[in-house]
Amino acid sequence: IASLDWLQTFPYDCNEQIISKFLGNLVTYQALQGLGVEDPDMTAQLQDEVAKAVQKLQRRQNPDGGWGWWGNEKSSPFTSTYVVYGLLRAQSAGFGVDQTTVDRGLDYLTRQLKPVQSAQGWELNQQAFILYVLALGGQGDTGRTVALYDVRERLAHYGEAWLALAFEQLRDAGETTAQERIDTLVDDLLGSAVVSATGAHWEETT
Repeated sequence: IASLDWLQTFPYDCNEQIISKFLGNLVTYQALQGLGVEDPDMTAQLQDEVAKAVQKLQRRQNPDGGWGWWGNEKSSPFTSTYVVYGLLRAQSAGFGVDQTTVDRGLDYLTRQLKPVQSAQGWELNQQAFILYVLALGGQGDTGRTVALYDVRERLAHYGEAWLALAFEQLRDAGETTAQERIDTLVDDLLGSAVVSATGAHWEETT
């Protein structure tokens, strides 16, 4: 409860922080529903917080379909991907999200993709995130996802994780070759994990 209270009073209001805050509320709301916990006051508060965040983000969408770090700032591919991800999560949980807003966001993300041969390392990781969100939104691109897989040694561990999630969405949409690539990416991640008596973590080299 204290953590939820902290989320409600978090003083900053950039787009990334709005998403980070409302995803915590959304996960809590879904947990209550999934566990059958009846707490009408908390449920109503969580619904209100998520709905207000969705409305604010919809108002802040730029004419090109993306979002900047703050409202009225130049669109950022990473921030836009994170926002579209959050809107899709809210939509799947039953919250009212304007489909035109989502479609314009997905179109913006598609325009941010570039050939992997000309992309730098951080851009490849960002592209993995974009491809996952596009697939989550029903606009998966098998060709580009496979192309990124073929240069997976250039990805950071978190980029490989996003790529595995992208293939999972493609698999669920009927892509028959996705599971083999998912298994390879998961094996790579398991092999690079640093395991201790208290858990496991990953260390990036760059």
